[in-house]
Amino acid sequence: MKKNSKNKNHPELRAGEVFITNADESIPDHLLTERTGWKTARPGKAAYDSDGKILIGKRPIFIQRTELEDLGVDPDKI
Repeated sequence: MKKNSKNKNHPELRAGEVFITNADESIPDHLLTERTGWKTARPGKAAYDSDGKILIGKRPIFIQRTELEDLGVDPDKI
């Protein structure tokens, strides 16, 4: 599997979002914005490593593409 392809095409990814990172699942939802700094942070349920294997104890974090674009970052290059 191509590196990070599972996360670029994550099955939980919604329209207008990008996968940003995997985070410890112990972080409560209400602290995601505070701890990550991303205003539009949304947690998923299943985190994957770069080989497409499920990571135990982690969950994916998605943000809106526009949040990156507002910072001058091309979401397709992360």
